[in-house]
Amino acid sequence: PTEYHLSQSRANLVRALDLSGVKRVLELGCGCGSITRYIGEQAGIEVDAVEGSPIRAALAKLRCRDLDSVTIHAGNFNQLDFPNDYYDLVLFVGVTEYAGRFSDQASDEDALQELLGLAQKATTANGVTLVAIENRLGLKYVLGCHEDHYAKRYIGVDGYRDSAGIATYSVAEWRAILETAGLSQAAFNYAFPDYKIPRVLMGHDFAASDPHGFNHLEGLFARDYYRPVNRSLTESVGWQAASAGGFLPEIANSLCLVAADAGQNVDRISGFDFCHLPGPGRNNRFAVVTSKPRGDNQVYKTALTGDVERETDMAEVQQVLAPQEFLEGDLLSTIWLRSIMIHARREEFDALVAEYYAYLKALDAAGQMLSIDLLPINIVVGKDGAYQVFDQEWQVSWKITPEYLLFRALLTFIVTNWVFLRDFLGWLELHSVREFVDYGFRNHRLLLSSHIDEFVELENRFQGKTTRDQQNGGVEALLQTRFDFARDEHNLYA
Repeated sequence: PTEYHLSQSRANLVRALDLSGVKRVLELGCGCGSITRYIGEQAGIEVDAVEGSPIRAALAKLRCRDLDSVTIHAGNFNQLDFPNDYYDLVLFVGVTEYAGRFSDQASDEDALQELLGLAQKATTANGVTLVAIENRLGLKYVLGCHEDHYAKRYIGVDGYRDSAGIATYSVAEWRAILETAGLSQAAFNYAFPDYKIPRVLMGHDFAASDPHGFNHLEGLFARDYYRPVNRSLTESVGWQAASAGGFLPEIANSLCLVAADAGQNVDRISGFDFCHLPGPGRNNRFAVVTSKPRGDNQVYKTALTGDVERETDMAEVQQVLAPQEFLEGDLLSTIWLRSIMIHARREEFDALVAEYYAYLKALDAAGQMLSIDLLPINIVVGKDGAYQVFDQEWQVSWKITPEYLLFRALLTFIVTNWVFLRDFLGWLELHSVREFVDYGFRNHRLLLSSHIDEFVELENRFQGKTTRDQQNGGVEALLQTRFDFARDEHNLYA
């Protein structure tokens, strides 16, 4: 609850949207104001936010106390009158599922129609309604995560036969709901791992048609908000199957819908194929939104902070936010993972790492300056097997060697994926992060001990500039972390 109500990452949901042209916003069910604050900070936008809980409303007011453009109202919005044809955007974020709980309508569906009707009356002729909500048929629920509102497994998948006035809906059900409500123009977007703390948003056409779409979701893990999740039942293979079959939208865990009775502003506000949103680990000065607009073959990075703040202390580390052509294919890091997780082929994994290291050495021998970002997570492998490099965001003042990049690649790979590699790690009797990285070095007749002090110093220097304050001893402590094969944590950084 603390994270949900207070984390600034909640605003990721609307950071992906184009709010230019929006002047007045009505947010129904604003909670403690995490999204309210973000919208209120946008120039030229006035916000009316309504919250039913007096305590939460008071917190939202406190949070936005310095924003004259934001007004917080405490009360049940079903009992309030709103001006007609007034708002450019109406927000229901984590609200519509409760429609039946606070209505005297005969069914949850009728209560939802009443709620959407309220929004329609309040919006201008070109206004839109945004709904963010869980998908009752989302992959995490099919795999056994507890439903977010009832704390029961499979109750949503089973259609809420024991409804207590709270219900979420599938993609197909939402299409019918919006059509009945007269909101015939709708952009269906999908939030991963969910709408609460989203890291990736995808538009429908991209999610339904790109066979490599699952690569955007590698390293994201859905959360069961009641119990630990068995991460060995990885969603990533499910996303891969869904991308191959064209049904990724139907099993996305959360939906972000932008709907209206006219389509022009729907397409403008929600005009992206995908957006990658900032995570909690990065220094706020360097937080960016990475997006591909629909119909554009370029990918753009947009900083969240001003130039003056961003340029502070940039002598050693500089951030480059240049557009780049969109590349099709699978991530090299995904190929590494599948070679072990699915095929359990040590020799294939070793060969892939050797190919990557040889690639780095060839570039270095040719006199090409190596980037600190030249990692498998930033390499797309094309149909011909050729490496295509992208997202070289960082430039540093020190020389980057192939060996340091090999260290970074192995370190990043294992801390993100170790829980999926338990059999492989146990078979090789590798018990810590350091032992895995050392294993990768030995395969190339390299001794990690000859470089470790230098690499740790460089990595701590880089992380100290680009991420939040290092804790628990930084990279040294991370290397000493031992694999606990009884634990379900998906990421040692967490």
